[in-house]
Amino acid sequence: MNKRLKSENTEATVRRHQSFVEMQNTCPLCSSQLTIRVESYLEDYTLREEASCGKCQVLARVKDHKMH
Repeated sequence: MNKRLKSENTEATVRRHQSFVEMQNTCPLCSSQLTIRVESYLEDYTLREEASCGKCQVLARVKDHKMH
């Protein structure tokens, strides 16, 4: 793969990553920055993630993540 093509692929990957992070951290209703709170439940090796919007008072998501 030549340098120019590799550079274009890298730039496209970075843009996709930035777009994903922006979507995950932005309120779907008002586009404000979400507040993300993480709580640890060590007894069952779980992390709970809660994302909420301070502007429109919406709970955007709640996800439980298992720790390995």
